[in-house]
Order: sequence, then C-alpha cells, then structure tokens
Amino acid sequence: MKFSKAVSFIAAAAATLAAAAPSFARDIVTPAADYGLPGTQILYPNDAFVSQDGRFRLTFQTDGNFVLRQGTAVLWSSKTDFPMWIDAPPGVPGQMLNPRYAEKVVFQADGNLVVYHQKTPTKDNTPWASNTDGHPNARLMVQNDGNVVIYDNGKVIWNTKTCCH
Repeated sequence: MKFSKAVSFIAAAAATLAAAAPSFARDIVTPAADYGLPGTQILYPNDAFVSQDGRFRLTFQTDGNFVLRQGTAVLWSSKTDFPMWIDAPPGVPGQMLNPRYAEKVVFQADGNLVVYHQKTPTKDNTPWASNTDGHPNARLMVQNDGNVVIYDNGKVIWNTKTCCH
C-alpha cells in the first residue's frame, strides 16, 4: 500500500515538472549597449539571456540554477540548484523525485532580478535576487565582454564581476 502511494506521488511530481516548463527554450538577445533589456522579462527553465555576439549565455537551468557560461565554462552562478532526488517521507523506503522545481527568473519592472522556485510550506520561493528593486528605469545587459550588468540611467547597480573574457 505504501509503495503504491510513493509511486503515485512520484508520477504526480513528474507530471507537475513536465507541466511547469515549456517544452522549448528561448534565447533573448540583449540589445545594443545603449539600451539593454527593460524590466518585466521572464525566463523559464532552459531559456537564456544571450550577449549580442552570442558568446555568453545566462541560462535558467531546469535544476533551478541561474548560470552564466562562455561555451561550457561556468563564469558565474546563483547557486540555487537543488537535488533532483530526495529521501522519501517516513515510512516509504528509498528516494523520490523532488517535488520542488525551477519556476522562472524575472527581471522585474522595479529593476530586481529574481530566481523563483516552486513555493513549498517550509521553503521560500525566492532563493536568490540581485536586490536592485526601486529602480524602475533599470536595464539588464549580458555584455560582449562576459559581464552581466544591471544599469539604472547609465549607472551600474549590480553585476556578476565577470568582465573581460
């Protein structure tokens, strides 16, 4: 009986994961240096903000991590990944699929860049943010030098400190 409940739970979690993310990935190329992306940009798992020259990708991975890469080299990470498998509830042997999943990354209209995971009763759903709210004119750039920068009226208010690649 307990085994069939665990199997049902795993099947339900897998269906939730499949429904949560679009089946395609989008690349959002950052515009020319003067402009950048305005607030209210959303990434779903496997979507990426990409530098104009295409060498740098800031990708929201399906494991919940937000990662800047040049090719396969990781330059920066939000360190918000979570394990795919977790220990089963008491009384159920083995492990089960983690019901928590990567939801989205939002560059909000207030200038804050935020990673969202599915909210659970014991976990916050915002494991990482740039803490740049209060800047409604902010722009996000994945620059051709490998730095990701949030600007407000030309002033740097946050960056990954990954310049000059």
